Amino acid sequence: MKTVIIYTLRRSRLPPARDDGLTLGRVAVDFSRMTVRGPDADGDLTRSEALFLKLLKSERGRCFSYDEIFAALRGADHVGDDNAVRCLVKRLKAKLGPAGEMIVNVRGVGYKLLR
Repeated sequence: MKTVIIYTLRRSRLPPARDDGLTLGRVAVDFSRMTVRGPDADGDLTRSEALFLKLLKSERGRCFSYDEIFAALRGADHVGDDNAVRCLVKRLKAKLGPAGEMIVNVRGVGYKLLR
């Protein structure tokens, strides 16, 4: 029994598994440091920008609706407006530089990340 307790305590002290990040062309996104690094991109990510990129990364190539994006950012019970998502994407694309072109708007639906 004592061994089980010691083992459990040791496991609880392990650092959480790192998210491996995302590569968009020559730009690297590090989710653990909340940064963007590359030849034409350098900066810090906000929490919303990181969550947005993680959502797009989760199913690359799939189009996420504005409602799905807003629910992932703020929770399912929040009612959002499409313009808030558009503003977020505009700021994010500016930080990513040319790599931001991999985030594509599907008119009237939402956004997707090209493969």
